[in-house]
Amino acid sequence: MTPAKYERLFEDCEIDAVALSALVIAGIYFIVLHKDRSTFAGIDINTPEGEQRISDALHKFANMLFREKEMQDKRNKLAECLRQEGLSDEAVARCLEKIS
Repeated sequence: MTPAKYERLFEDCEIDAVALSALVIAGIYFIVLHKDRSTFAGIDINTPEGEQRISDALHKFANMLFREKEMQDKRNKLAECLRQEGLSDEAVARCLEKIS
């Protein structure tokens, strides 16, 4: 997925997916470029176990990112519904604060 697609996908929430993915990619580059010099945080990606740890962590991070987006989408829909039911912006903000 290109950075522009991530920007569009996450435009309605507070997640800067482009910056987060840049940090993750930079970390991957660092680990790969230094894999023959030393481990990083005790993880040796030259071993199947080390490679699996990194892979699992990347999957978990992506799941967390998309779960957070899903939760923000649900909060936005709830806020819109409460406004349509006649609640003021202040009341909506108070309600959302209680579930955050």
